[in-house]
Amino acid sequence: MATPLSSLSKYGGVLMAVLCVLLMVSFLVGDTMQFAGGGGGGSSSRANNPVATWRGGTVNERQLDQAVQHRSILAAFQQAVYEIGTRDAMEDGVEDLGLRIQPLTLPRTREEGVEGHVVQTKIFAQRAREAGMVVSDKMIVDYLRSLGRDRVSNEQMRQILSRMNSGGSGKATIAFVFDLLREAMLANNYLTSHAFAFRTILPEERWEDWKMVNERVVVEAAPIETTAFVAEAPEPTDAELEEFYNLYREREPSSDFLRGYGNVELPSPLPAFAVPARVKLAYLKADFNVALEAATKEVTEEQIAAFYEENKESFIQADRALFGDDDAEKDDAEEPATEETSEEAATEEAETSAADDAPAAEAGAADEAPATEEAASENPLRSGEATEEEEEEEEEKKSAAEATEDSAEDSAESEGDEDTPYQPLEEVSDEIRRRLAIDI
Repeated sequence: MATPLSSLSKYGGVLMAVLCVLLMVSFLVGDTMQFAGGGGGGSSSRANNPVATWRGGTVNERQLDQAVQHRSILAAFQQAVYEIGTRDAMEDGVEDLGLRIQPLTLPRTREEGVEGHVVQTKIFAQRAREAGMVVSDKMIVDYLRSLGRDRVSNEQMRQILSRMNSGGSGKATIAFVFDLLREAMLANNYLTSHAFAFRTILPEERWEDWKMVNERVVVEAAPIETTAFVAEAPEPTDAELEEFYNLYREREPSSDFLRGYGNVELPSPLPAFAVPARVKLAYLKADFNVALEAATKEVTEEQIAAFYEENKESFIQADRALFGDDDAEKDDAEEPATEETSEEAATEEAETSAADDAPAAEAGAADEAPATEEAASENPLRSGEATEEEEEEEEEKKSAAEATEDSAEDSAESEGDEDTPYQPLEEVSDEIRRRLAIDI
């Protein structure tokens, strides 16, 4: 007779196998559903986890992802403006492709450190706003114009954004790009303003600056009159008083200054027994003419004569004709008349001597003529030699006359040098006296 237990024992193995399969399927389906449901909640919680924190701000994962996407849009827009401007400049034949501005450094990939850079940009931009820095729309427009070499218009910029939006980068507008550029320029300006200090100020100097700004000291002070303690102090001896006096006898009263704390003036704790000078000289007035007159009386005639002989070349008589002097013009006018008179006298003397010698010359010529004619008729060659000898004698006479004239001219010039006209001592004595008085 079959019973339920016998049926179970007969099909127990099959039932156990089916039960195991059902348990495995339930475990798999249950884990998958729990992972799917719990995964959504876990992802949402991780998105709010902070990835960077600083004094005054924080950034979580979702904000970091958005900042990286915005950086990609801004970098692509900046690159497109630069490429269009460079291409148009090259097409126009512009050889110098230098920019008036320094383009912003905008990393885009993880390999370039984009996540750290966007966080740094956010921090520096916040510090720049706290410091009072501002980037206006005009500055952004000027930056984009310079980046595009003044060849990218507003319409072209809108077309660049349209192509970027159609490429799946999201909806980007001019205002959105301006906000991204403003934050990047604020961060860059803040970092640049401190770059010089970062490179030149030593760490010790920075530490001192930090202490002056951040260290605070609370001092509670009450004035105490020293006269209240004089009675308690013993009387000093004479030796102690003399030693104390000698120690500060050369010191004048002066204040002390706290150099490291704004040059605050405080009374000096050291005594001073030296009396400072109490005379203040505003100006000194002296009359040069009075002093010169007094010094002039001390100059002697011997000093004047000695000065004149030592500096005689300074007192050469000037040629008055150079300055249009009437006396000089009269002298010049009279000189030609004197020369003409002497020339006329010489001419008359020459004519008189010629008239006196004419009869004798004619008689001699008459006596010599027959002999000369006879000699010439007897020897024609002899007459030719005589003629040559006479010509040679005439040439010798001319050369001797010229030499005499040259020597006369040289002697006249030397005599002129020796007779250089100096001003007489009487005329220049007052001038010499004044010079010597000034030197005194």
